[in-house]
Amino acid sequence: MFRDQLQLLRARSVAVAGRSEKSHQEMGRILDAIMNRAPGEAEEAMRLHIRGAQEDVLKASPL
Repeated sequence: MFRDQLQLLRARSVAVAGRSEKSHQEMGRILDAIMNRAPGEAEEAMRLHIRGAQEDVLKASPL
């Protein structure tokens, strides 16, 4: 179920202006944390990435 929701979020976020650039930066932070062996930072960066994508999709969606 989570995987399905994540795939839907990905599909919708691609259409949001500026989202790909934000995602690229966010994924860089995640990768940096992993490479620095900082699991807590990686987890927080991932949470922020997912939350940011979700917020951007909701803002761009018609109500």
